[in-house]
Amino acid sequence: MSSEGAVPQRPRGSVALILLVSGLTGALLSFARGAFIPFALALLFALLLSSPVEALHRKGLARSVSALLILAIFLGLVGGMVNLLWEPAQQWLAAAPRTSLTIQRRLGPVARVMHRIDVVTNRAGQLTDTGAGAAPAPPKTAASRSDSDGLLAETWS
Repeated sequence: MSSEGAVPQRPRGSVALILLVSGLTGALLSFARGAFIPFALALLFALLLSSPVEALHRKGLARSVSALLILAIFLGLVGGMVNLLWEPAQQWLAAAPRTSLTIQRRLGPVARVMHRIDVVTNRAGQLTDTGAGAAPAPPKTAASRSDSDGLLAETWS
């Protein structure tokens, strides 16, 4: 047998070590997310804005000045967008309770129809589940419904 075409296999300990390090890294990131998220955002912005900074540097502007210029433009754009969206967002928030009531009013008939369909479905299920001489079972509550009650029962709950 020739070993020229064989792919070398990792030892089992190596795979276990990789899994252990991956798990520990995930746990570390979970505990350190308060510090990691700003760091990750800073890294993302550095990667995104490094190209424009380098382009301005090639035009003859110092890197620090071009970085400040790009940062000022970026913050100006974000501030302008917040300024443009502030009033519509305030109006939307002020109208939210009224909109919620309108949605509830329009969905009320649909909810009543779904409730009626659910009642009919439960009755049909009781008719098929009970024997000829057995007493009908009490109606099921939303908390005691099982997965076999069907799609409509799950939709209602």
